[in-house]
Amino acid sequence: MAKILVIAEHLDGKLNSAVAKTVSAAAAVGGDIDVLVLAADPAGIAAEAAQIAGVSKVLTLANPANAHALAQVQAPQIAKPPPATATCSAPRPPPARTWSRPSPRCSASTRSPT
Repeated sequence: MAKILVIAEHLDGKLNSAVAKTVSAAAAVGGDIDVLVLAADPAGIAAEAAQIAGVSKVLTLANPANAHALAQVQAPQIAKPPPATATCSAPRPPPARTWSRPSPRCSASTRSPT
């Protein structure tokens, strides 16, 4: 059975109506549909997401950095999220690399292999 993750889009504490449409499309594929809410205070948004038909589970990640939806902040959390309902104090650093490819927080000319 497929597992589908839908990232909840929201603004000013309200869930975007596109999330329900995305869940509906995911239901046509079949499988368990989880919704991930990344926000500074995800409780109200998660409650809205839980009421969408077809949602198996709502995961929340409370992080002050998620107050403004920025891809460079949210992408690392989506790629390797902490346990469900975790509270983060700051954005997580990028994973350690074993080659000299620069990360967004490193200067390209000073990064050396580890």
